[in-house]
Amino acid sequence: MEDFKQNVQTKAEKNISEIERNIAAQNLRLEDEAALQEEEKSYLESQITQLEQENEIYDLELKNKSLTTEEHSKRQFEKQKKIKMLKTKIDLLEKSLS
Repeated sequence: MEDFKQNVQTKAEKNISEIERNIAAQNLRLEDEAALQEEEKSYLESQITQLEQENEIYDLELKNKSLTTEEHSKRQFEKQKKIKMLKTKIDLLEKSLS
């Protein structure tokens, strides 16, 4: 009877030790996985920050180009207006000379 108790006690202790080892191994795996996820999170956050900065730069460039296009259009309109006015003056001068 005493051997039976001792045998059961030994098996229970072995099972508990095995469970503790499994839990410790699983904890290590989870810690490693958490560390990898944290690294990936940090990388993705830095990528997001970089993309946001690039987006701001591109927005500014687009606004500048838009302004440049507007300025070019205004200048072109003024030049066409001046050309028309000069053509009218030429026509008037030609009529006055003939």
